[in-house]
Amino acid sequence: MDAQALADSDFHAPLTFEVVNNPDVVVKGSGATAGDIVTVFQNGDAIASDTVNPVGGWAVGVNGFAVIGDTLQVQVGSTAIADYVVSAPNRQYTSGSHGSDSLGGGEATAQQLELLILIDDVHLDLTKALSQRYRKSSVRAVGAIGAMASNTIKQKRIAMHQNYVYDLSANGFVITCVNDPQEDVLMYADNAVQTYMAGFTPITVNSYIFWGGNTPARVTMPEGQFTSGPKSQYPNVLGVSIRHVVAGEFSAWVDLNYGIGDRRYVDPTRTLWDHSNVNGAKIYPRLFSVPDGSGIPFAKGESYKWRGGYYWGMPTITAGNDTVQETSMVYALVKPTGTYVTVEKS
Repeated sequence: MDAQALADSDFHAPLTFEVVNNPDVVVKGSGATAGDIVTVFQNGDAIASDTVNPVGGWAVGVNGFAVIGDTLQVQVGSTAIADYVVSAPNRQYTSGSHGSDSLGGGEATAQQLELLILIDDVHLDLTKALSQRYRKSSVRAVGAIGAMASNTIKQKRIAMHQNYVYDLSANGFVITCVNDPQEDVLMYADNAVQTYMAGFTPITVNSYIFWGGNTPARVTMPEGQFTSGPKSQYPNVLGVSIRHVVAGEFSAWVDLNYGIGDRRYVDPTRTLWDHSNVNGAKIYPRLFSVPDGSGIPFAKGESYKWRGGYYWGMPTITAGNDTVQETSMVYALVKPTGTYVTVEKS
């Protein structure tokens, strides 16, 4: 296995969260031309400026100069100066591949704090070599990522440490993650082991099953939105498996008996897993979901954890089991009910 991709990557589950104290405050708008300079004035003095991002929106941080509700003067490009009201920044994903423009562009919203890669229990020196083949069955990455909150991007303030261990094999890997708030925060989303179905297209040729969910057997994947059913009816959905006639099988799961994998922060009316992209892009596990959209409070140092993983390969089915997931240590025999047993390799 080549360690190059992992060593160069900053991939990790994106988050949506806000800090409670000392947040960003911004003057924001949209509809301008990408590249335009936005200048904010207070009492005739320029106090901040920024460049309109590629999606046409802009938000200029004015921390220390104003608070939410104040009125400031703004000039966009060469347009006439107009009044704008100071507000909170839009809630958005940070970390993972999400930049400051809320998509994949702008400035980074996270940074790699630590990274250790072990190949067959031997430490890979990233300053000297970025590629090494493993001969046994053990590839482990241990690291930490510092993530900004939605309302600390302008200040470039790290508010969460995402501490992780990846245990990789040739056809899957297991992730153990502990997220440690560096200050008081409100959590809205942690995408954990989200699936990205690139290559599994068109989606209507896929079959899928939510183990333990509202699909007691495999069904054809529809276009549009679908879920594993409300938590009140389906509280023990282990994960999802997707099969494509050519590409094979791709599965994702979250341990229901480890940390917040029990979905304590998901309201009974909400779902544990959902496909919310009409273009067939992603299926998400929901670790935080409440009807009124409010955040779940975590104090500084009040960490939470989850464990899950991915499996890929050609469909491997045995009698009574929907999927056989092979990791570096065990086979996991997964049933449509969501129950599973592990069998040690001989």
